[in-house]
Amino acid sequence: FDKLLGALTLGVAGIAAISLAVAGILVMNVMLVAVTQRTGEIGLLKALGATAKTIRLAFLAEAAMLSAVGALIGYLLGQLGAFALRQFFPVFPAYPPDWAVIAGLGTALATGLIFGVMPARRAARLDADDLAAGLERRADRQRRLVDVDQGVLGLVLEPHDVAAAVVAARVGGDRGGDAVAVLLG
Repeated sequence: FDKLLGALTLGVAGIAAISLAVAGILVMNVMLVAVTQRTGEIGLLKALGATAKTIRLAFLAEAAMLSAVGALIGYLLGQLGAFALRQFFPVFPAYPPDWAVIAGLGTALATGLIFGVMPARRAARLDADDLAAGLERRADRQRRLVDVDQGVLGLVLEPHDVAAAVVAARVGGDRGGDAVAVLLG
């Protein structure tokens, strides 16, 4: 019986390891998409003087929250499954031990943080030229220009609008020109 239980434990541990790797890759991909979509906000933060550490911590906090929500949903589904088991088999004690719950939540949080490091580092390493180029491409699609020299104020509807203006003005020189591309929605 002990051999069978040991083999079953190893099998379940292998499945859990694969599940953690898949979940970690999912968190990493979601965070990489977030970095790509938020170049405007990252540019605004950098233009306002945010350090690479601040940006890295912001993205790591988001990865931690994402994995904590996933862990909480998993915990609630596990409790629902245990409740259903207790209803169908009242003799079977389907109660998870406290250490297992804490270990599961901690493991999920650690997995999210570990797999969130690369996207957070990528966000912190973006430089103003990359951010301005990305914003310029996005603004070209919208084809909205505000002439800064003549004092025309544009409507700013989203945070990346401000970021486009600040980054382009900060980069300035041959890239900024007389006009700042601003997205109007």
